[in-house]
Amino acid sequence: MSQELGRIADVVLPVQQVDEPWAADHPVESTLDIWGPRPLLRRELDFLDALDPLITTPRAAKRLINAYRAVRATRDPGPSFLGDDSGDGCGDGEHQAVTVLLGVVLAAPDLASAVLSAPVRDGAGGLMSRAAATTWAEFAADLRPDGAWSAIAGRIGDHQAPRWRWLHDGLTEVTALVTLPDLTAFHAWAPRVRRFTYLRV
Repeated sequence: MSQELGRIADVVLPVQQVDEPWAADHPVESTLDIWGPRPLLRRELDFLDALDPLITTPRAAKRLINAYRAVRATRDPGPSFLGDDSGDGCGDGEHQAVTVLLGVVLAAPDLASAVLSAPVRDGAGGLMSRAAATTWAEFAADLRPDGAWSAIAGRIGDHQAPRWRWLHDGLTEVTALVTLPDLTAFHAWAPRVRRFTYLRV
């Protein structure tokens, strides 16, 4: 990881790195953003860069950035998506949920269907089965298996346990950044992220 923004953010070209407040007055070229050109903000880049443990090649980083820009282009990038400028600058924007979901789906497509949609059966179920009042940190903690047992998917087998641990550990950094109070935004964005990444469920 580079000393500034790291491998993932380094592939965001062209982009204007703009500190707070978010910069409607500093356009860059964009062919995706139907709402007009808006640069990725430092808060967005910080979240993307926090996925660095999971996104391990330049090609994967470019795919993540392209997917994020495509999803972002479907929404007016205002305060509900990017967050407001009060407090610590994170603003509880929905971009947090989008980034985390893209990280899961693109880094671990073999696990993503279970993470998002596992039924409540032996385990507590996937993201879409959880109560909206659950926090992301609470759900992310369940990604770590106990031996061959997953709190999300139930029995996963010894051969799958290392993969689940890798995903859990790789999300630690980005999970620490999430300030969204519950899973509401994750529930809203998960179906859209599936469509944009062609995840079969």
